[in-house]
Amino acid sequence: MELETKMYVAWAHISRSEDVADQWVAYCPAFDAMTLGGSPVHAREMIEEAVGLLITMDLNEGRDPEARRSTREEDWAALYRLFESHKQKVPVNRMDERAEFKEFAVPITWTFERQVVDAAGNGSQTEMRERGIYPTGDPLAA
Repeated sequence: MELETKMYVAWAHISRSEDVADQWVAYCPAFDAMTLGGSPVHAREMIEEAVGLLITMDLNEGRDPEARRSTREEDWAALYRLFESHKQKVPVNRMDERAEFKEFAVPITWTFERQVVDAAGNGSQTEMRERGIYPTGDPLAA
């Protein structure tokens, strides 16, 4: 019996909502997923969970999660702008304390694993399960 492991790394753009008061929008164009949260950290947690569920569903149904990737240039524009002009890196756990920043670019890694049945049928086929979500580095802030 062997263990199959997959890892996905992507960036999420987190900004104040223009439509909903006191909410932050998190968008991950690599998986075309969007969520809301009551703070930057909450929005990050929500996008991590949402993308993790999308990836899990796709893997278990035999689809390539990376096929969800947005191809619209405007979906990537905010991230590109932050990469070029960010003012500072901010530790993930301090995002909520930095009221002067209106947006963040956050790198996130998702890992998944499952047991694989060998040719003799030994072992058990299990669903791909999320093993962990990790902030990959400090967010960029502007």
